Amino acid sequence: MRLKMRYGDPWKIEKAKTADGVEIEIVVGLNERFWAGAIGKETDLVHCPDTQAFWNYDQESGLFVPLSAEGLREIAGMRLFQAASDENRPEVKNLATVNHLDRIVKAAKGVREHRNFFDGGPQSIHCANGHIREDLTFDSVFSPSYRSRNRSPYPFHDDADCPRFREELLQRVLPDKDDRILMQKIFGLALLGDNPAQRIALLHGPGGAGKGVLLRILRAVVGPDNVCELRTKHLAERFEINRFVGKSLLLGSDVPGDFLECRGAEVLKSLVGGDPLSAEGKGQNTYVTVEGNLNVFIVSNTRLRCRLDGDVGAWRRRLILFETKAEPPSKRIPNFEKVLLREEGAGILRWAVEGFAAALVDLEETGDLVLTDDQSGRVDDLLMESASLERFVEVGICKGSGSLTVDEIERAFADWCSDRGWSVPPVSRIHRELGDLMLRVHGKPKSNSVKGDDGKSRRGWRGVHLTEEGDPS
Repeated sequence: MRLKMRYGDPWKIEKAKTADGVEIEIVVGLNERFWAGAIGKETDLVHCPDTQAFWNYDQESGLFVPLSAEGLREIAGMRLFQAASDENRPEVKNLATVNHLDRIVKAAKGVREHRNFFDGGPQSIHCANGHIREDLTFDSVFSPSYRSRNRSPYPFHDDADCPRFREELLQRVLPDKDDRILMQKIFGLALLGDNPAQRIALLHGPGGAGKGVLLRILRAVVGPDNVCELRTKHLAERFEINRFVGKSLLLGSDVPGDFLECRGAEVLKSLVGGDPLSAEGKGQNTYVTVEGNLNVFIVSNTRLRCRLDGDVGAWRRRLILFETKAEPPSKRIPNFEKVLLREEGAGILRWAVEGFAAALVDLEETGDLVLTDDQSGRVDDLLMESASLERFVEVGICKGSGSLTVDEIERAFADWCSDRGWSVPPVSRIHRELGDLMLRVHGKPKSNSVKGDDGKSRRGWRGVHLTEEGDPS
């Protein structure tokens, strides 16, 4: 009755006569808005303009799952066939054509429109057997009111434990207790599917140390359907952001040292910083919105450097850096992550939930995750290394009598980095940036006729020399 009051009669009826002259009523047309409303009410269907997609609630999983226009068209067809049987109007089946069904789908976009739908539910960790609310109470009943589209495939049990994960993997990769606590908070926020701390987690160290095992466990516990591979070199491209629609965690596995120096890497700050980003899909004429609340976890065998672009403060607020010096175990366990997940999957999830609780305390007290001086110092050191050439030009070179060739600066800079345990940027980058830095810091233009040690003319700068820090010998 309410549907009729809102949308009108479900179909258009006209009178007709049978072959023997009996007057009857037959359905000759459909009210597409009525049927869009009916299907939406029965299925909790919503259409989100920000994702340009239909989402349908699945009671078994407690998730809103994406539904294609073709899928909705089939649901509409089945609903019309059901109505034809229930109302004894077999002629309705003849109206379940592609054209009529497409009009129902089109009507549903307006009838079931709900902007920013997934921002409206209560925050919770959705696991296989229920929801863990923000107040850490457990609700074993799924409900569309949670507006959830991401969940962990593992169940929550308050007595589950993960001793092998903690002792054989985590403690070996991160022997420092403070680092293990911080990693637990990172896991907890990734499980939540939100990133209120607006942080990017980096973990680097030698190959075989267990970093990849830790990353694959994070991926499994969060849920593979909720994870997307992070490719910084594509972030500035047209369709890349669209890959993140409906995802909550971006992972970079075994990335190279320049992973955060690629053109496009600066977009990471927006992906975690709360900025809404427009995303274009291939073959689409409209843009969807990706909220910049994604969690990011990056693993590398080498120290990473950042593309700073003069925004050191923003990177300092975003980065969390873990370092491991663990050697490969004496006895390797094949597919160790699968062993741990099979034996302790629920326990690892409970451990991550405890990390979520600890992260909430930090956020309530400081608005951020609390880092020790050591942890903050590692980030500062990474940023210093990322700006190593600029820093060397500032402190390793000064104005005065003398001259320096490009080769001499390169050698001194390489020694200066080595003394600090820093990697040296590629020569091509040094050549590209050195001229601008010398002009900006010291006001010295490049010359093509500076005398080298061999007396030949080289490219370099006059009126400068190395400081004691730049040339400690």
